[in-house]
Parts: sequence; structure tokens; C-alpha cells
Amino acid sequence: MVVFTAKFKKNDGSVRTMKFCRLSDLPASISSKKRNMSDGKELVWDLENNSYRYFNWNTVIGKATAKLV
Repeated sequence: MVVFTAKFKKNDGSVRTMKFCRLSDLPASISSKKRNMSDGKELVWDLENNSYRYFNWNTVIGKATAKLV
């Protein structure tokens, strides 16, 4: 599984760092959610909060890192 870490600007203007994985890296029983989203947005699994989150790649500050675990 690839774990991403990214710092981004939230809708309220605050900055957050999140560790997440793409749904394609999760078992099918967990990753069955599919959504249509605007460009740059992706439904991911937040590893720190153990929940689905929408991640907007257009708001990343710096570069996201990816680590194979």
C-alpha cells in the first residue's frame, strides 16, 4: 500500500497535514464507495482518523510525499 502525506489548505483557510491512501489500495470490501467529483478531488481513506475524506489535490502546499509500506 502507498501512504501519502500532504499539507493542504482547507476550505476555511486553515492548513492541515493528512496521511491517507487511495481507495484502490484498500480491500474491495472497504473501497466500494465510488463518487463523481470535480477535477482535482479524490475520495481517500484518512489513516489518522480512520474515515473517508475528500482530498483536493489543487490545494496542496508544496509536494505530497508517497511511501510504500
